[in-house]
Amino acid sequence: AIEVVDAVNAATGLDNARFLMDLYHLSMNGEDLAEVIDRYTAKTAHVQIADNPGRGAPGTGELDFDDLLDHLKKAGYDGLVGLEYKPGDGPSAGAFAWLPAPLRAATPSS
Repeated sequence: AIEVVDAVNAATGLDNARFLMDLYHLSMNGEDLAEVIDRYTAKTAHVQIADNPGRGAPGTGELDFDDLLDHLKKAGYDGLVGLEYKPGDGPSAGAFAWLPAPLRAATPSS
């Protein structure tokens, strides 16, 4: 994906093609997530997350999202993070229980 981003930017001269950093799929493919964050945050336009294994909410698998999200912030990512996980068997609102309460109601600013 990074090669495509680089090729499009080189061909157009616009430098506006960006990477979708999907931490779930990167993890499923065996990527070192800290290394991906370090190398590609500057080329990233959007991040999406789900825990691995199972594609559930953070805390249902093995990924340390506190660390990963902190790592992204330290690497300079200040965009939104898409929650791309299965809500589980309970009501959908329960799938957000892992988020600190103030962030559950957060909305993007214009």
